[in-house]
Amino acid sequence: MVELPCTGAVYLAVLTLMANAGLSLSNFTMLIIYNLLFISPLIIILVLFYRGTESATIDTWVKKCKPYMRLLTGLLLLSMAAWMVVFTLF
Repeated sequence: MVELPCTGAVYLAVLTLMANAGLSLSNFTMLIIYNLLFISPLIIILVLFYRGTESATIDTWVKKCKPYMRLLTGLLLLSMAAWMVVFTLF
């Protein structure tokens, strides 16, 4: 429930495209790419903890790189939005 407002918008947009236009390769590709990008950080964190990395080390790295991660996430979401608009119009 906490992540739904942040992550649900992309699912809603893609599922709306699929409902209106039917299942197409571009809609399916967008959904797969989003799922890979959403799940891959979770897998990386799991592997880091499995290999013995302490949470304090990860926390320090996250605090140091937070602005860059937010910038990258914003650019990625904007590019996905543009991609969805282009494929919806054509």
